Amino acid sequence: MHTADLMKTHEFAFTKNDQECRFTDILHNSQQGDRLGIVSMTPGDSLTAAPLLLAAIGDYYETLREMESDFFLYPEFFIFHVGHLQCYHSSLDIWPQSKEVVVSEDPQALLSAINDRGIHHLILPHSDKTSGTVMMHAAQAARRRLKTVLTAGEHKGDISVIPSEAAARMIALAARRSSGLLGEELVDYWTTNAHAVSHYAYTGVENALGIISSAGNTDPCFGFDEKYRTDCGITESTLARDTFQVTRPR
Repeated sequence: MHTADLMKTHEFAFTKNDQECRFTDILHNSQQGDRLGIVSMTPGDSLTAAPLLLAAIGDYYETLREMESDFFLYPEFFIFHVGHLQCYHSSLDIWPQSKEVVVSEDPQALLSAINDRGIHHLILPHSDKTSGTVMMHAAQAARRRLKTVLTAGEHKGDISVIPSEAAARMIALAARRSSGLLGEELVDYWTTNAHAVSHYAYTGVENALGIISSAGNTDPCFGFDEKYRTDCGITESTLARDTFQVTRPR
């Protein structure tokens, strides 16, 4: 909760489609209690999304403080690490460690983790989209729940965020504390560029599924182990009915 008094959204600078805007103009139909998730596929790529994350945390506490004054709460925000921990985010009020969600290099495992935590606003790395396979119900659940999907990267997008001084300090601190995961070069980069503007582009759920598909190869049994399948009578045809082929978006 150290950010509760440090993150003030009016100290950030936001633009949307090259026009100044407020934080509340960025996330679609956002409400108090909405859940935000950031997917990290390579070491430190989540820090690209950190300015928007910290602005969202500031907005969370500002809205909460309007309703009550006596609280000890953290926002329901999550980092999804593909393969292994890519960075530590406790400095950014991702708390406790259970919100640093590590999933295997498997698109369905990643999509399940996102769905299971009820994410409403998702930030993905700006990366190539691929074809792949996920479960039909998982794709449909994501389409229904996700309000906002953004990609974060160095590209110029629909949204730009300049972090506040306090936010920049938190980003640099997160990088330094993650030195064992990032390596010296990335730590130097993020401590030097913590004040830099970050860019985000809106995208749809179908494009999001294409990025998620780049996480690796989907287990053909969707994570059901052999004993579970045998005891529960789950056959190949059972799984085939719940299979969705992600086509590479153009």
